[in-house]
Amino acid sequence: MVEYHRRFLCWWGLLLFGLGLGSRRSADNDLRDLELAILHNLNLLAGTEQASLPVTKTLDHFIGHVGSAPFAQLLHQHTHRLIRMKALDDFRFQGDFIVPIDGTGYLSFSHHHCSQCLTQKHPAGKVSYLHPVLEAKLVTSTGLALSLASEFIQNPPGRTPTDYQEQKQDCELKAFDRLAVTLKASFPQLRLCLSFDSLYGCGRAFAVCKKYHWPFVVTFKERRTPDLWREFLALLKLRPEQKRTITLPDKTRRVYRWVEQLPYTDGEKRSWTLGAILCEETSPAGGKTTFAWLTDLAVNRDRTATPKNRKRRLQRSKKQRLEPGARLQPKLGPRHGLLLPPADRPSATATVAP
Repeated sequence: MVEYHRRFLCWWGLLLFGLGLGSRRSADNDLRDLELAILHNLNLLAGTEQASLPVTKTLDHFIGHVGSAPFAQLLHQHTHRLIRMKALDDFRFQGDFIVPIDGTGYLSFSHHHCSQCLTQKHPAGKVSYLHPVLEAKLVTSTGLALSLASEFIQNPPGRTPTDYQEQKQDCELKAFDRLAVTLKASFPQLRLCLSFDSLYGCGRAFAVCKKYHWPFVVTFKERRTPDLWREFLALLKLRPEQKRTITLPDKTRRVYRWVEQLPYTDGEKRSWTLGAILCEETSPAGGKTTFAWLTDLAVNRDRTATPKNRKRRLQRSKKQRLEPGARLQPKLGPRHGLLLPPADRPSATATVAP
């Protein structure tokens, strides 16, 4: 009987994700070509001397006995190690790591999978049973994304399909309450700046960030907080001097306007004072796009720069996969942040007007 070291089996499992294989069966069919030298490289990674590759049932048996908790702990140890050795310090923004929070699809079924499934009813009457997950990832300007915490968006156990019509389901905001506890417990002293989509533009999310001393940047959309949006536009008209124009080397023109102290009262009567930024971008071809953000960070003429580049980089980081053999070079430029320190303001190649 062949015995495999646990490090070897861990690396074998990670390889399925690292190479983007669609299933465990693909490992049996695609990775046994001797010219690929998979066995040799796995032994180098694991520090072992195995003579053969395992079959998928061996990996399934191993993971079934080990469970998910040790792998989650391994993930945290990996990120802790990178932070402690300062390998990621070049990607800090004003001392904070950028951490987008967003939900993503994980599993989807056409039938009732378990009592904790979320349900989604389609216009044609079809019902999907879902297991989404909320992710917190540390991202870099090179496209690297490191998972800091995960929280499944799922209903309490014991529900039946009938209960879905009578009781509210779990949601991203509820899951964020739970994820925040895990994130703070795993990285209690780590300085983080959270980035959200417009769903989190509410007092509930702001209160969680305030509780754990996390600054935040959230996409500002009219349909999420229509009253606040109208007040923002009204205050912009009263402050015409709060305007900054930047022309990029490719002739893209960006006009920034902002309100330094925008008052907001949430549904629970809590009062907030936020900074709000509007960016109107005109492409060389004449196309116009508008972006807006809310933040509890300081906003003023000297520190307002290019928030939309951060948003695009965060979106790219969530989608990008590290191809075999690809190398990530640490690089942080002026287009990474929302509020830039003096050393990272636009260079001489960009034209800045008052």
